[in-house]
Amino acid sequence: MIRFIFAITALLGASLIVGATTLGTALSALEVAEVHDWGTMRPPKSGYLETDLKIRNRAAEGELSILEVKPGCGCTTAEPVRRLLGPGEETTVHVKLNISPTQNGLLQRNVTFRSVHGSDTTTQTMWLKVDVARLVTVGPSGFVAINGAKVGVVSEAVVTIMNPGDAPVTIDNVKPEEGLLVDLPNDVVLGPKESRQLLLKYTPVKSGTFQSNVRFTARVKDESDEIQIPAYGTTIN
Repeated sequence: MIRFIFAITALLGASLIVGATTLGTALSALEVAEVHDWGTMRPPKSGYLETDLKIRNRAAEGELSILEVKPGCGCTTAEPVRRLLGPGEETTVHVKLNISPTQNGLLQRNVTFRSVHGSDTTTQTMWLKVDVARLVTVGPSGFVAINGAKVGVVSEAVVTIMNPGDAPVTIDNVKPEEGLLVDLPNDVVLGPKESRQLLLKYTPVKSGTFQSNVRFTARVKDESDEIQIPAYGTTIN
């Protein structure tokens, strides 16, 4: 009797293993990289990165249909050349990732693929990564929040800019916008690893929400970055 129970248990266990293996094969019919990493790079002058990534139907039989390719945010687009792949066939997905003027450091976005192979519908995620290395960093958060400002009253905020590199950086073409003032003159030079605090002043003329920017150019030899510091908040009477 005991031998019979062991035999039944072993048989059921083997069935579960076979079932799991079959399920695993079905789930992996769409072959797509888990991560595409551009590495560390200077921000692109175009304002975006793009590439063509390969995806493949690795099943030995049966067509694979790509039902949906969904970027995780509006800054990313991804479009496959083909949506129906036979066994072993591959296609490319054209991916475009926008880099904002304020982006610095590690940026991670995702693209979700939903596909069907036979009776199995699966969802897989690919991560896009890039470490944007700007000539000047802005801290502590890369933007200025001014909440509770009063109409006709000067509100102040402080941010810090820093040269993270090993060569002097020259700041010029300083352009505060829409009611902002900033104590940053042109032709300021930040030495290697040197930082400087900026005092921003804003005098609202009406209540409600507002948004503005401080823009400037950072230069090192023949390289340049267009830096943007957004400022936004709410104004009360």
